[in-house]
Amino acid sequence: MGRGLLVAAAVVGVIVAGSALYWWADGRPGTAGDFRERVNQSGLEVEWSTSGPRGGTGTVDADCGPIEVTVDEIDGALWIRWADHRELATSDTIDALTSCV
Repeated sequence: MGRGLLVAAAVVGVIVAGSALYWWADGRPGTAGDFRERVNQSGLEVEWSTSGPRGGTGTVDADCGPIEVTVDEIDGALWIRWADHRELATSDTIDALTSCV
């Protein structure tokens, strides 16, 4: 029983250490909530279906109806993808998206 407990503790320790190392090597990303808040602060209101610390997918209410979008953080900048578009998330891009231009 003692040896099994030691092996289990070692396995858990390796998993925790590996996760911490991966998080650190990945630039210590924030949480999915932090990402969603950053997107919201950009002026884009997304009804999220999935999201993580650096990207997510959801729908945006636009003048022509709901549009499915994917938002990604790439090199610190937010990018929006929808239909056949991929644009930097600027106020002009968000206005064009929501007004269906």
